[in-house]
Amino acid sequence: QQQEESKNAEKKKEEASHKNLYHWVFLIDSQVNDYEEDNDHYGTQSIGRLSANLTVREMGFQDMPRDFDIHDNTTTTKIVPIVMTPHCHAPSCVRMELYRLNDDDNIDDPTLLCNVTVLYGNDTRVFNERDYAAIPPCLFGDDPDLPLPFELSLSTKLMAIKYFNNTYRHIGQMAQWTGLTTYRRDKNENDDTSSSTTTIVAMTEK
Repeated sequence: QQQEESKNAEKKKEEASHKNLYHWVFLIDSQVNDYEEDNDHYGTQSIGRLSANLTVREMGFQDMPRDFDIHDNTTTTKIVPIVMTPHCHAPSCVRMELYRLNDDDNIDDPTLLCNVTVLYGNDTRVFNERDYAAIPPCLFGDDPDLPLPFELSLSTKLMAIKYFNNTYRHIGQMAQWTGLTTYRRDKNENDDTSSSTTTIVAMTEK
């Protein structure tokens, strides 16, 4: 029995083969879930632009490790995004971009983190029906076909931009970024998400 307990204790010490993923969200539309898109010359071809800046700490984290305090300014914890995807509606959404600002608030020299152009269907196939909007996500991981994950400190400044067709009035539109992230702590901090590898399974239907 003692031998079995010893083996079980050793197993607990082994690192997990995966990491917990936590949900985050960034509302470009100023904390308003639904808003109206329009222009001054109704019916005239026009592409609108909506943008917002905030720090990682100010994003919405809908679930976090129990011992992680987002308001603790002394923490060195960083987030490591694994999934990034915009949320917007047909028929006006065109493209959304997410940037990291490299030099304070300098918006002229940002680093692009994720760029997604909405794909609109053009026939009668399932999920490709005419004007059906598909929004492919940005995925990161250790798989050779994926870009490697990157770290963002809680003080990192982000800029999000949405482009939309506002030739005609459209109500009930949304402009959000959302996704899944892991947390990376320094060795002197308790890390309940550490592991030797990251396993990601991406499923798509054509």
